[in-house]
Amino acid sequence: MKSFLSLRFLRSSALSLFLVLAAIRPAHALPYYFEFGGTLASATDPSPLLQSQGKAASTTTTGSFGVPMTFGLQLQERSRGLLVAVALQHRFVSGTSGAGDSFTYMTTSPELRFEFWKLTLGVGYTNLVWDSLGFKRNADIASVITYEAQFLFPITVEIDFGLQASRQIFKTNTYGTGPNPATEYGAFFRLNFGFTEAGSTERRKYKGWRYPLGSPLN
Repeated sequence: MKSFLSLRFLRSSALSLFLVLAAIRPAHALPYYFEFGGTLASATDPSPLLQSQGKAASTTTTGSFGVPMTFGLQLQERSRGLLVAVALQHRFVSGTSGAGDSFTYMTTSPELRFEFWKLTLGVGYTNLVWDSLGFKRNADIASVITYEAQFLFPITVEIDFGLQASRQIFKTNTYGTGPNPATEYGAFFRLNFGFTEAGSTERRKYKGWRYPLGSPLN
């Protein structure tokens, strides 16, 4: 029943988002971006997640790393002021538990992001968790909440380098809440698309144009 309600919530949220975008979409296309990067991951009490995968309970993990990938749609053409974006993020994490079991999980989550100058804050919610690269669904996960923060270092109008931190809180149907939280720290690149010539000029002046992370080019 909880799984059905979660899926219903996601579908209604997606429909609401589509209607909002249709209502505010300007005559020209909105800017969008694609992010990819790598992180070091750690978890506090990952037992509920491990047990949901049929593995032994453990309070620690070792050698964990993550690969987040995000597609984002900026809801404004401008680069100044508070910017709002909607995003779809796929986050892959792999490692070894303290009990010696290797584990992998992936989350697919819609997100809402707020960006000011070079700082981005985001939050996402989903129950779509996969236990393997073959997209084997973990149906025991009731919900995952993702919080993230990023700081951007613009290289050109089209490319940003950034540092990121994120936390994910899992809740299972059977084993309770955990990892609480799963934390990742890392770096990423953002590839920007869809800016008009005027938008590119404004972004260059406001965000800066650094290569390689040095003084602005004239």
